[in-house]
Amino acid sequence: QAPHRIRKLAWLAIVAVLVLVGASVALAQSQLEGKIRSGDQLVVPDDETVEGDLYATGGQVRVDDTVDGDLLVASGTVTITGQVTGDLMVAGGTIDVSGEVMGDARLAGGQLTLSGSIGEDLFVTSGQTSVTSSGEIGEDLVFGSGRVAMNGAVTGDVLGATGMYDRQGTVVGSE
Repeated sequence: QAPHRIRKLAWLAIVAVLVLVGASVALAQSQLEGKIRSGDQLVVPDDETVEGDLYATGGQVRVDDTVDGDLLVASGTVTITGQVTGDLMVAGGTIDVSGEVMGDARLAGGQLTLSGSIGEDLFVTSGQTSVTSSGEIGEDLVFGSGRVAMNGAVTGDVLGATGMYDRQGTVVGSE
């Protein structure tokens, strides 16, 4: 009788754990609704504000309006023309940031063009990095790139390793 009772209690415990896990998964999915997006061409249009963090994957990812939180992207082509109020983290082939990132940006790609603004640090690893004359970095620029053209403004320090570094812009801190 005792082994039968132990088996019954074990089954009840297993069922209770499965119910709790199922409820947790359902809750997590409802909380992540809209935060994870993917597709061949993923666009946050200029009339949409994403509340909270956004995780995006696709062949092409474009953000034309606001992500009110962090933005994490893995894509072949990434274009940010809107605003990211948190941090930006990207792994992509071609990355173009002409909008505003209020936090840090950590970018890895083949080619990066910054003509917008990064409020804090920009950490980049790429084949080619270009900070245009309208590009602004609020704190430090840290890079490991094959070629770097720094024609914009860096409020902090510049630290990096590159095969070719061309600076026509301004650096307030040390280089």
